[in-house]
Amino acid sequence: MKHWLILLLLFQVNQLVAQATLVGLGTLRMTSTTPDSLNKNEFTEDDQSYVKGTIALPCTHIRSFKSKRAVVEGVVITNVNLYFYDNSLFKLSCDYSDNLERVFTKKYGLGTSQPTRRLSLCTKEKEKPLVLKITLWQQDDILALFNQSTGYTATCEPENKRRLDIASQRLQALASDCELRNTDQFIDEILNELRRQETQSGPTQESGKIKNTPEKL
Repeated sequence: MKHWLILLLLFQVNQLVAQATLVGLGTLRMTSTTPDSLNKNEFTEDDQSYVKGTIALPCTHIRSFKSKRAVVEGVVITNVNLYFYDNSLFKLSCDYSDNLERVFTKKYGLGTSQPTRRLSLCTKEKEKPLVLKITLWQQDDILALFNQSTGYTATCEPENKRRLDIASQRLQALASDCELRNTDQFIDEILNELRRQETQSGPTQESGKIKNTPEKL
């Protein structure tokens, strides 16, 4: 019996050591990374963001940056967008390549699959929906969302896109009145919906529990 207790304790200790805190991708950490810390050879700043529905009211708290290709601790990420609130990183969006998926899921687990969403954006042909397959990771204030969108856009153009978004829900709420540059409106709506659900229901016991095998990212 004592041997089983020792093995159980060792297993629990290993699980605690294996858990990683969901904060972002490598050095791009929610709420702590600043614009000054970015590699100027990789990132360029976007134009000013404005309050939604206006063209004259600037969101002075918001800054955003973009990069076609950046390297984060040895992992190449592409089509990257970073968003800052009062110079604190609150959202990251990038392509979800096979290599990034391998490293991310090894560190944070497989996430939780959500019900598939079908959007009829192509009004010319109703049989051409846009299908969204979504996976979530959540820990405390930080929410990560992988979306694979396959089908047809509002202009009836074919689309097959895989994106990863990581955001601080608290700062995302503060920035919700602003029209962010280069964002996917559907993903923003989903993030805002999840944030509202979390606010109404409160954190669950499972919130923040992410099982993984450590890997540098």
